[in-house]
Amino acid sequence: MGQFIEIVVIISIISFPFILGWIYVTSIEKRARKIIREYSNASSETFHDLRVWFKNYDHLKKKNKSEFNPYHTLYSFNECDLVLNKGSFLVVGKTKMLFRSIPLTPTIFEFEGSQLKLSSRSVEIKHIQEIGSDIEVEFEDRNYLNRITLVIKRPSTDLKQKMKVSLDHH
Repeated sequence: MGQFIEIVVIISIISFPFILGWIYVTSIEKRARKIIREYSNASSETFHDLRVWFKNYDHLKKKNKSEFNPYHTLYSFNECDLVLNKGSFLVVGKTKMLFRSIPLTPTIFEFEGSQLKLSSRSVEIKHIQEIGSDIEVEFEDRNYLNRITLVIKRPSTDLKQKMKVSLDHH
């Protein structure tokens, strides 16, 4: 009987980090899906699996270095989904974790003076331009000292046109 208890304790100790990881991943997914549901409407259009990267991003240049929030995006992903609305869009980063792709906490990109301000995860768009076959979106995140640039690598012509139309209405 003593050996059985030892085995149960060892299995519990070994499985604890995996259980914690699963709980963490599940909570991030639920939060991301909730924000996407709240933000999306009948006119929203979603573009999946876009290749992206961030210029001028340095996670050490946070305004409050001691703040740690596991639900804030660190802009360190290379793939995302984009939900396009009139005058704004939502970027949902993706990462591989536990052998699958999971959505990260979405970031809402809005123009200055926008009336949305849905959450603390909103960032302010300062400039959008097309550079070669890419789209660059310069923005300010109130949690960082410098401006950051989202680079959407080779978006479809459809996305380029719809972003231009949607964002020109602002």
